[in-house]
Amino acid sequence: TACTNLLLGEGGLGPITLRDKDGQTITLGLERSSVDFSALWEGDRLSEIHVTVKAAAALEELEHSILPPDSLWLHRLTSLFSEKLRLGCASVLEKSQTLGADFLGLAGQLRRSSPREMALLGDGFPEALKTARLYLTVDGSISRSYEVGNPENVGGSDNA
Repeated sequence: TACTNLLLGEGGLGPITLRDKDGQTITLGLERSSVDFSALWEGDRLSEIHVTVKAAAALEELEHSILPPDSLWLHRLTSLFSEKLRLGCASVLEKSQTLGADFLGLAGQLRRSSPREMALLGDGFPEALKTARLYLTVDGSISRSYEVGNPENVGGSDNA
């Protein structure tokens, strides 16, 4: 899925479609993203896995122009974007955890930050994954890829 690719660091979300509170369809394009995995250990037991996703998108298409797009509207849209990512990523992480299947390469990621603890786990990571508490943080941001609507300074000027 798209969120699996995002968690693997491959981006690839394609167009992201949202609906604002008025039902307007808004299309975003992912510009960049990053994912960070960290672990909390209690002795040699994997206690928690923290996943932080940062994603930046640009407005690509609006069903209707917004003149002018105010900061409250952009803030609400950013919240919708972050929540959509959070729900998608949470679903993928929960599947991985429930199945004890490391299709996201979590063991490799955690091996870099906790080599000693991961070495002690040996082949026991799938079972440790099932019992670790999982925490997900998503930080989304949206920029305007073009001026939404038709502001006065776009398209030239009558002043010579």
